[in-house]
Amino acid sequence: MKSWAYGELLRNLVGRDLKLRYRNTGLGFLWSFVQPLTMFFVYYTVFGLLLTDRFGMSDYPLLLIVGLFAFNFFSSGVTKAVPSVVQAGPLLRQVSFPRFVLPLATVTAESIHFLAMLFILLVASLLHWLPLRGELPMGLVPLLALPVVFLAHFSFTLGLGLLLSTFNVFARDTEQLANTIITIWFFATPVFYPPPELEKFQSLMASMAVLPEGSAGWFHRLYYLNPMAHIIKSYRDILLDHSWPEIAPLSMGLGLGLGMLFVGQWVFRRNAHRFAEEI
Repeated sequence: MKSWAYGELLRNLVGRDLKLRYRNTGLGFLWSFVQPLTMFFVYYTVFGLLLTDRFGMSDYPLLLIVGLFAFNFFSSGVTKAVPSVVQAGPLLRQVSFPRFVLPLATVTAESIHFLAMLFILLVASLLHWLPLRGELPMGLVPLLALPVVFLAHFSFTLGLGLLLSTFNVFARDTEQLANTIITIWFFATPVFYPPPELEKFQSLMASMAVLPEGSAGWFHRLYYLNPMAHIIKSYRDILLDHSWPEIAPLSMGLGLGLGMLFVGQWVFRRNAHRFAEEI
């Protein structure tokens, strides 16, 4: 398929996804702004009033919202990409087109919603920053790093979506398994809490006598292999502190994201020719 036709197909699939989602709704795509705005004010009120003192952070509500929105894009992108190939079964048997475009369109549609949320987060962070600092001369410069963080975020989401959508063609339990894993992943990612240091792992392991004494370091290393931990950390550096994201977490998130994209697209393309007969 020619590149222009590939782009047209992708645009049509993304448009179809968005139209189906907002069909017969009064506000249409404006729900992309209304829903995250409502979530922001609800979470800000509830967690700001109840948990700010407990966590000892005046910016806890923003820390929470950034983590929630970032993880929601990842979780919704992956879980909707997993069944995308199977759901297009009749189309696969009738039309020849790059199968890669199916999960790509799903993740792209979810990314449009996330970018709308990201705009709201940016406005909220500026409103939070101004009363404290009074001005934003150099505070806007780190925003230039947002595209790099989003690239890592999008790459990892698409890569895992491609990988699991391939598995789902041959083993339909993959969709249910993915939903379960994403739920566990949510609580293993610093969404509701800041990234824990090694000392916290050591304290936790000490309270669990059933685990070996040296397991804290192992859990700490495993924890920092979670790309979403680094991606959320980078978003928070930019949006909460208005500072450049730390090099190590950003590099780790970008490396793991691009690595997952490479593995996912390789596995997907190697098996794409079998999809129609399996479905």
